[in-house]
Amino acid sequence: MKYPKKNHYLTFKRMNENDVEVNNEVEDISWTMDIRTARFLYALDGRKNPYKMNPYRSRDEVTQLLERLEEEELLDSGERITPLGIGSVIISLWLPKVTRFSRYLGKVWNKILLFCWMPVFILGVRILLSGRWRGTDSDFGIAYGYLILAFGLLFHELGHAAASLAYGGRFYEMGIMLHYFLPGAYVMISYDNVKNRMKRAQISAAGIESNMLLAGICLCLLKMGIFDPIALLIGAFFNVMVAVSNCCLIDGLDGMGLYQEFLGRGFLDKARLLVRDSRGKNKIRRRGINGEITLVACYLIVIMQVLLPIILLMNVFSIVSIFV
Repeated sequence: MKYPKKNHYLTFKRMNENDVEVNNEVEDISWTMDIRTARFLYALDGRKNPYKMNPYRSRDEVTQLLERLEEEELLDSGERITPLGIGSVIISLWLPKVTRFSRYLGKVWNKILLFCWMPVFILGVRILLSGRWRGTDSDFGIAYGYLILAFGLLFHELGHAAASLAYGGRFYEMGIMLHYFLPGAYVMISYDNVKNRMKRAQISAAGIESNMLLAGICLCLLKMGIFDPIALLIGAFFNVMVAVSNCCLIDGLDGMGLYQEFLGRGFLDKARLLVRDSRGKNKIRRRGINGEITLVACYLIVIMQVLLPIILLMNVFSIVSIFV
């Protein structure tokens, strides 16, 4: 990056004739600035010399403005590796430029996920259970299986990005990460402007659908007999595991985002409060069987929040067991 560049997560909204609201959609921070400054910031793309963009600003004025924009973190720092704590780090690999064509691709891929993941997976399971499949053994079957798993993690995140673009959301960044020393992938998307509940739910579910579709494709390829069946079975198994794990009602997983669209965004906090509130529990119990079911559901939701480390350990043991 030769010249200063604006922060990739910024959006610009005209408030009136003189002022513009600038939002950092990822960190949820906003600034109000005059339209002249906003136009200057918007034009900073890393390729233009800021000192030649506006002949009416002196060099000192431009320098002071750039320093102020940098202090307020409105400029891209250029850092692509961000530590998040012990054993956790994110590495940014791709800052996509969203175009009309990329939104069209997002719509196409989102339709494929919606209508194809289930029939393809069911067909794959039928082929697996039929036993009428064969393959070519390879010395690298296990390694190929883990390559399919790695591709599945990227596939999962791209599913979220495609659904977000399909419904008018934003796609800012994609990369790889370590979460408590376990590798993974991530995307940074924003879809606050998507108001339809079913569309928001699909954005949360698209990653799960992607893994199930890939698992189904792996099982269908068993029928061809030209691929290593060990690689295909390992790839299918772990993609199903990723999908099922993400269905859990655990904060941070896709399942939580999916259920929140139908149960309300505050239902986890309400469940935690109810579990600790004796008076509230007694009040709920007076509703009879419906109240008891509500309490059981709240306890299950709260208990699930401590299951994430267990799920991660199970994934690790499953991977290690294959090598053993």
